[in-house]
Amino acid sequence: LSRDELVKLFEAMRIAKGFTIENHLPVRLLLILATRKSELIGARVEEFDLDHGVWHLPAERTKTNVAIDLPLPVPAVDALRELMRLSGGSEYLLPARKRQERMLPHIHENTLNVAMAKVRPHMKGVAPFTIHDFRLGRGAWPPWNGFRRGMVRSAAPLL
Repeated sequence: LSRDELVKLFEAMRIAKGFTIENHLPVRLLLILATRKSELIGARVEEFDLDHGVWHLPAERTKTNVAIDLPLPVPAVDALRELMRLSGGSEYLLPARKRQERMLPHIHENTLNVAMAKVRPHMKGVAPFTIHDFRLGRGAWPPWNGFRRGMVRSAAPLL
């Protein structure tokens, strides 16, 4: 997404009926960190060291089966603190919001997709995109975001 499209996205998230802060904050984190949606959805609170600004993503939850320490910029730390407050003491950053057939302890993998469907109608003139596109576009983002081409998993100051 371009800078203008990101502005439209955040405006649409503000006005979309039923798009809650519990949806806004994970989307914000996905844009800032460029992580896989599944990594964020399954994140346990214990993985985050907010005092030192690091997310210790364990090997068993990465695509490559290699542990990753992700630096957390201040906007990400702020969003994480708020999500932890909203989680009501759950061990998961994004605990299940309602009873599910599969009884997952965290939100379902489609929860954010459904939430984004509420936002799309408010984004006239923006080409269709998916949550995964937040990650794919990071290596080629323009220099306005403060990062060089190829720098993935870094935060854009806009967010």
